[in-house]
Amino acid sequence: MIKYTFLFSLLLLTNVCLAQEQGQQEENKQQQESTQSTPANVDTNNSADTANKDTAATTSSTNVVIEHPIPQTTLYQSDLKHYLPSDVIEQVMVGPDNHTSIIKPHLSANQKGVMILLPEWQQSAMSPQAVNFLQETLPEQGWVTIAVQPLAKPPNYPSTAISVTEQVEQNKQTIENYQQNLKGLLTAVMEKAQNYPGIIVFVTQGHNAMFVGELLAAKEIPQPQALVLLSAQMSSTNAMEQSAEKLASLQLPVLDLYLRMDSPVAKQHAKIRQKHVYYLAKSQFRQKKLHNIYSGYYQGEPLIKEINGWLKSIGW
Repeated sequence: MIKYTFLFSLLLLTNVCLAQEQGQQEENKQQQESTQSTPANVDTNNSADTANKDTAATTSSTNVVIEHPIPQTTLYQSDLKHYLPSDVIEQVMVGPDNHTSIIKPHLSANQKGVMILLPEWQQSAMSPQAVNFLQETLPEQGWVTIAVQPLAKPPNYPSTAISVTEQVEQNKQTIENYQQNLKGLLTAVMEKAQNYPGIIVFVTQGHNAMFVGELLAAKEIPQPQALVLLSAQMSSTNAMEQSAEKLASLQLPVLDLYLRMDSPVAKQHAKIRQKHVYYLAKSQFRQKKLHNIYSGYYQGEPLIKEINGWLKSIGW
């Protein structure tokens, strides 16, 4: 009897121990599950916070107003006013618009006249390619110089339309609008130039050289006594053919200069102008290629020498 009682007690004790061990295992399992679930919640919260921050950043970035770049012409005008003496800066009024010009008086006993200097578009009125040297040198030789800040290049020129017909039409309209503005500017500048004694000579460069030639041929602006072209060119060969034909009809003397190291377009278009001049047998048209070192830049002394020699040959 005692034996069976001992076995029963041992069995009961074993069951109690097993029950306690099983309960401890279940408790440990629950703790592990709760521990593993906590980082997931944290990650979820962090992801939510990150998403909220990204959304806020995106929303704030869409509210930022990006201003357009300052036009290059405006920057040039600001530089001229900042770096040059105020007594040489004059504003030319064309309707409601102000255009900057640099007027330098003659510094010799005998005044020869006025040279109006118009650089290529997208250049400063003190462009180092040619105009700046002329402003510094010509006053000592008896010339008043009026350097004009060029108009900005039309933003959509030349046209990028797919159809050639559309390109031609858009380019034509763009140039007509540009020349209309240029006409107003040059008319106002000529009025200033006529206040000085002597002859008036236009010295123009690049695309502006051909635009001025067309305006003079159409008699839409006051006529100077002479015209000097520097590396004159147009956007296309067809445009140059038409412009050269108008230029060849001019009655005033024309000096057409380009460079040995010039742009390929300028060299090609110089040949087109020469062809039209030969065809019409123009006696007051002189074309010459000048030596230079840096592409597109005129050497000062040869340029001055060529202009002065040509003016003397035509009686000025």
